[in-house]
Amino acid sequence: MKPSNRKVVKRAPHRTVRVINQPHTLTAPVECESELERDFVRRATLFPWTKAVIHQPFVFELASQRRYTTDYLVELVSGQKIVVEVKHSHKVEEYRDTFDQAKCQAVEAGMTFLVSTEKQLQTGGINERVSMLMRYNKACFDGAKSAATVEAVDNCPQGIALAALREMTGVSLPHVLHLVARRRLVLPPPFNLAGDTLIHSIHKFLEGDHAIFFAQWIDAKPW
Repeated sequence: MKPSNRKVVKRAPHRTVRVINQPHTLTAPVECESELERDFVRRATLFPWTKAVIHQPFVFELASQRRYTTDYLVELVSGQKIVVEVKHSHKVEEYRDTFDQAKCQAVEAGMTFLVSTEKQLQTGGINERVSMLMRYNKACFDGAKSAATVEAVDNCPQGIALAALREMTGVSLPHVLHLVARRRLVLPPPFNLAGDTLIHSIHKFLEGDHAIFFAQWIDAKPW
């Protein structure tokens, strides 16, 4: 396993360059070369304990002198690291041997290896809801109102329904979505905005294995 010098985006005329920049939640901008990768990065960014998402971080040396550059490395605040391959589901079987070898090397290095497809990232319009949430990351709202809303949710260990939270605090829906996008509150997948959807305190996710939580967050089982 070696560091990768490969750029994720080749600036050819037919290719759209996508850079996701979320300075309030990630340590650096993240590049994507497809809509599917974009949807993964957005979803990973909303996970409460994601520290960094690094594109094409290293190369796996495989059998028969083959090389494989992984799509993403997700670093969690817990120190755990997760290698993620983003692939359309109809191509997964074609790469099974590659993923098997990459998974073994990742595990030897103390990392989890996941494969994420459109079935997890785009089914049921979940990617559109994630995109909508992300738009509120850079918004500005009253700081005192934000603190009071976060405190109200902190006082509800089992979570509080979105409608009840708004009634209790008088906070607007865009304000709640801003706090979710900033990861001060948690709206779990599938990110529905019905009135009875539970909003959780960030403290609910302090305990436990964050790598397992992340796999559940993107609905991907370890390879």
